[in-house]
Amino acid sequence: MVEGERVMRIRTEYPEVEEYMLSCMTDSAHDREHVYRVLHYALDIAKHEGSANDVILIVACLLHDIGREEQYSDPTVDHALYGAEKAYAWLKANGYDEGFSITVMNCIQTHRFRSDNQPQSIEAKILFDADKLDVCGAMGIARSLLYKAKVDEPLYTLTEKGDVSDGTNDVEPSFFQEYKFKLEKLYGQFYTKRGSDLARSRKATAENYYKALLSEANSCYSDEMKSEMIYNKLIRDNIPDIIKADGRVPVVTVLSDDKYINALNTKLQEEVNEYLADNSLDEICDMLDVVYAIANAKGFSIKEVETHRSNKNMRNGAFEKKLFLEKVHVGDGRNDN
Repeated sequence: MVEGERVMRIRTEYPEVEEYMLSCMTDSAHDREHVYRVLHYALDIAKHEGSANDVILIVACLLHDIGREEQYSDPTVDHALYGAEKAYAWLKANGYDEGFSITVMNCIQTHRFRSDNQPQSIEAKILFDADKLDVCGAMGIARSLLYKAKVDEPLYTLTEKGDVSDGTNDVEPSFFQEYKFKLEKLYGQFYTKRGSDLARSRKATAENYYKALLSEANSCYSDEMKSEMIYNKLIRDNIPDIIKADGRVPVVTVLSDDKYINALNTKLQEEVNEYLADNSLDEICDMLDVVYAIANAKGFSIKEVETHRSNKNMRNGAFEKKLFLEKVHVGDGRNDN
């Protein structure tokens, strides 16, 4: 069946599914055209796989992003999980049987890149690959930029030296951080050979755009142009003097107690990520300094912290024996001896 005939079949046999999908799509990065592209990719991959159920695949593709609006309203919501439940409820309410509805739900649950829930069925794997293809190449760059604009996130952030960060170890979200965390890593994550082949054909386009944008951004931060650098972060007490000694003028604010605690928590996350990146003694010390500052801000002396830590080690032990708990067997509580 040629592609045009398959699309016509969707319009004639599943108009209610398409109509429901259209009622749920509210943003430009995950709009109906994204859904149609994913469907096109999925049908293309399915032709090469040969064993997929077309009906399950079509319905799963049409409904895979219907949970996006809820995620935008509440960022703690996982659109894949929410959308899967939403799809299941809609399918059941519209006469689809239990087995079909559950299968579609499982496909939608596992289509997200940021998830430990891996797709199992061939339809779920095809949906995953088709959705990821729309984040590859030029289309992936364009959609990522649209999404970052929608959620008000920047193209890049600056390092402490005032240079453009390439995104590798960034904690704060940005387009460069998204590229290094997700877009760059996509190309080895496909489940089907056809999906992988299509992705590889687009990889160079995305890489070249990222490198060009990084180069152009960096060119605007030469020494002559670094007249002002925005940090908005907690700093060590002597940093203002160090900046002044370097001939620059720091602009600092003394935080309220509540804002100080929040800034310390953010700083701790930053230091943990930096330690995970290079495992250095310097970063270990940075983490400890922030932990001690948090304890002090909450009214605990270092002596109290160490006493509490020592007592806890006496009760539960430390981490010196390198023990790794795999599982616990739950019995009836009786001693066999």
